[in-house]
Amino acid sequence: MPELSPPASAVVDITPANFETGLLQPSLTQPVLVLFWTPRSEASISLGSALESITADYRGALPLARVDVDAQAQVAAMFGVRSIPTVILMREGQPADGFAGALPEAEIREMLGRQCRRRASRKWPATKQRSRPRRPSKPLHACNRSLRPHRSGPN
Repeated sequence: MPELSPPASAVVDITPANFETGLLQPSLTQPVLVLFWTPRSEASISLGSALESITADYRGALPLARVDVDAQAQVAAMFGVRSIPTVILMREGQPADGFAGALPEAEIREMLGRQCRRRASRKWPATKQRSRPRRPSKPLHACNRSLRPHRSGPN
């Protein structure tokens, strides 16, 4: 049965021993695409090849971490993986997006494009700070009307 190609520079095979340094630490500074696969599945192998091609286009800015679920069941269990193949996009040490099953390359690129746009929108510089605090458009008592205690009966 065919297997995935040996790891390229931006591709790392994850084990419990390198989980922290190969997956978590890199995801704190850049997104990391994680493929949970098995050599027993043609869908896993073809998806792995497609992901290698996609991540190569990012020229190191999007590493691919591969987890062979047969050999590294412990790592797959940490993520609660139930379907093979599964892909998770890690960002800031947390899963940010993903999918189960094989998707066409165009849909995978679209998902990654969405994630890149979200990330870019968070990086826009903040607007100029005002020298004085902004005054509310309504008087504060009008906004807090619902927070006033309700009186029941005469006092």
